[in-house]
Amino acid sequence: MRKFARTSMIMLSAAALLGTMALPASAADTKSATNDATVTIEAGFLVLDTTAATLTLAHTGASAKVSTATGTLTGVNVSDLNGDGLGWASSVSLNELKFGDEIITLADATYVNAMTAQTGTVTTGGAAGTITAPAGGNSDVTFDTTVTVQVPNTVKTGTYTGTLTHSLL
Repeated sequence: MRKFARTSMIMLSAAALLGTMALPASAADTKSATNDATVTIEAGFLVLDTTAATLTLAHTGASAKVSTATGTLTGVNVSDLNGDGLGWASSVSLNELKFGDEIITLADATYVNAMTAQTGTVTTGGAAGTITAPAGGNSDVTFDTTVTVQVPNTVKTGTYTGTLTHSLL
């Protein structure tokens, strides 16, 4: 009888221990909740940077009617981190060149941009001296602008100055 009581006690203790142990929950017992999540993407900047301070045009000498002066502005950079996806267009122009009362008009000036580095979709072409990034994403481009000016042989010798303008739209 004593052996039976001990065995019964062990079995009752084992049953009691099993009853207090947690069993894994089934998928039907899983509870969940959902919450809305939001993130605000702040607009970046559209930046035009010209690292070179001046453009120097080298005069190639006179011919019968006209000569040329050519120079390159290096390291022009456009960074579009706007995030608006609208794209942009960069153009370049040079106003008239002056030396005292002498003026060289720039009706026949040419502008050529050559990309040296780019990220995203960026193209040259279209109007002379333009670089564009179509709508759709951020972009970054570095380019050099070469300017060639027709110099009439009727102008006086001297140092002519003007302003080269890069515009970003």
